[in-house]
Amino acid sequence: MLHANDLNRDCGMAVEADDNYDILIVGGGLAGLSCAVSLLSGTGAANRAREAPSVALLEWQERLGGRLYTCQVGDLEADAGAAWVHGVDGNPLIEDGWITSEDLVASSAQNIWLHGPAESDSCSFGRTEADEGWETRLAAVGRSAAAASALGRSLEDGLQESEAELGPMNDGERQRLRMLEGWFGISADRIGLLEWDGDHGSMGDYPGAHCILKGGTRILVERMEKEARLRGLKVFLGHEVLELEELEDGVLCRCHDRCFRAAWVVVTVSLGVLQSRGPRWLSLPERPLQRLDMCHYNKLLLRVSEAAAERFPVFTHLDSKYFWQLFNYWPLTRKPLLSLASLALESEELTELEAREMACELLHLEPHEISAMHFTRWGQIPWCHGSYSVSSKHAEWDDIRALLAATEGRRIKLAGEHTHEEHQGGFHAAYLSGLRAAQEVLRGVWIC
Repeated sequence: MLHANDLNRDCGMAVEADDNYDILIVGGGLAGLSCAVSLLSGTGAANRAREAPSVALLEWQERLGGRLYTCQVGDLEADAGAAWVHGVDGNPLIEDGWITSEDLVASSAQNIWLHGPAESDSCSFGRTEADEGWETRLAAVGRSAAAASALGRSLEDGLQESEAELGPMNDGERQRLRMLEGWFGISADRIGLLEWDGDHGSMGDYPGAHCILKGGTRILVERMEKEARLRGLKVFLGHEVLELEELEDGVLCRCHDRCFRAAWVVVTVSLGVLQSRGPRWLSLPERPLQRLDMCHYNKLLLRVSEAAAERFPVFTHLDSKYFWQLFNYWPLTRKPLLSLASLALESEELTELEAREMACELLHLEPHEISAMHFTRWGQIPWCHGSYSVSSKHAEWDDIRALLAATEGRRIKLAGEHTHEEHQGGFHAAYLSGLRAAQEVLRGVWIC
């Protein structure tokens, strides 16, 4: 463990002026950007008379956005990370003006992963009697979870218990289960039954249509970055944070070849990084930290011919060990772009050739119909260690609250989608957590 006097020797007791800030933000994803904008804009009459704090953001990569990543697949742009606006009614990114109605294209009228398709949705599957049976079964699982201890039990456990009352699941219900696993990003034997001691594991999406962004999620990153820089944010790309050392009056932050000092630090790195880095970052309660989980939702993005894209609806169910579902951009944006979703960690070991051959077999494509591809492997990337956080069967209700409580009275605060109890897993959760962390820091600044 590196101590403060070691950092002072490495950096020199007189740290360069440019390396001293009121507030440092670690991580340039949506949580970090929303935190920066909120810090630099301030809220309320009590803050308007105060000088804006100096704020710097340290990002490991050479780009901002984190798991909001719009990449190139041949001549097309595609969202390799988070892509969906999960409900438009009351969504804070829309209400706060970061996303407008002109940016949105509805991909489904509702959350098809949880509630099945609406009549207007373009899918390879439609609503059947099995859907009604599935809703009845989920309600039974919810009653069971509320009546008995759900700790340490999985959704699969609850479904097996429901068979005593409702009989074995049929093929239609099993398909719905597979869709639901696609929403959580993990299999039913890992999804915590605690999620059903409430609103059937909604994970905090909003009512109304689920949408994609015409310009990809990069437009959200670009808008927020532009606003933050205009307000004075200093951004340091390519800076991997190695150590954080909390002092009485501030925090020292050590990168490979540079040290920073700030009165306050907001850490927005992924749950996977916090789990892997341990006390070198900050002291957090170990059991709640490790009980939460990172899923491995990966995408195989294919640039295909227009003729190939025209053969598929927006959503197609896939029955494969590696791939759960196909999403087709063509009916929505006229981009001949297919996205195959995978939840299996072992899929990250597939070579590019193996993934391509599997896609051809599953979708009955000829090799010449694919002109470019991109396969994400989020679990193998050291700055994320997975795609997004979930509450597994080992999690407890107050795990996230325990992580946040551990920073009370300290100069290091937490943000990120894994720190929002109601909306964990969505990029609107990252946005909201950044706003919350900014207000926590500003309260500390005002008190000091």
